[in-house]
Amino acid sequence: MESPKMAVVVVACHFVGPGRVCATTLRRLGAALNLARNLGGKEQVALFVTGNVPWKLRGERIERATLAEIMRDFINEGSFAGCDVRIVDGVETFSEARITTKQIAEDPSLYRSFFVVSSDFYFFSGKNTWRRRAAEQWLEVNFESVSGGGIKTWFRYGAIALIVRIAVGFGMESFLENLVTATQRKRKEGFTMDGCG
Repeated sequence: MESPKMAVVVVACHFVGPGRVCATTLRRLGAALNLARNLGGKEQVALFVTGNVPWKLRGERIERATLAEIMRDFINEGSFAGCDVRIVDGVETFSEARITTKQIAEDPSLYRSFFVVSSDFYFFSGKNTWRRRAAEQWLEVNFESVSGGGIKTWFRYGAIALIVRIAVGFGMESFLENLVTATQRKRKEGFTMDGCG
């Protein structure tokens, strides 16, 4: 019987153009691959990539690869060619955390512990969501952070963190999750938000 693999989740940031991801996404990928090397290499990890959304410009979807597909291809172009890469189908932090933790928990080939790789600004608002979803599945989550984000990004994620904390405090997290996931489903038709600004 094969030994279990460690799951490493890489959270996408955004596009800079059709078929091109931003520098923050590349830093996250680099950190994830370094972590994977430290965990024993491509045979010892399963990489989960988020951002299964296409590029959109001026209201028209351009038929190109999604962020997640570009990330998967980047991983498979180098020394991690042939690595177990799985695309997560969520549209924002809530759905990505819920879907990913469920997939990890249901897969007997994976350890009950996993890593999430993202940016410090993302973790400011998203870390507790990942912790709660992991706990629901009896999983242990670890975080690997890369720096980045401008003042606009920190302000945006700070506001999101405040809203999430208020919702959790008032027992309304489920309501907020359903609302945010429903409103962000439009990202499946095209994604234009600049997560690094």
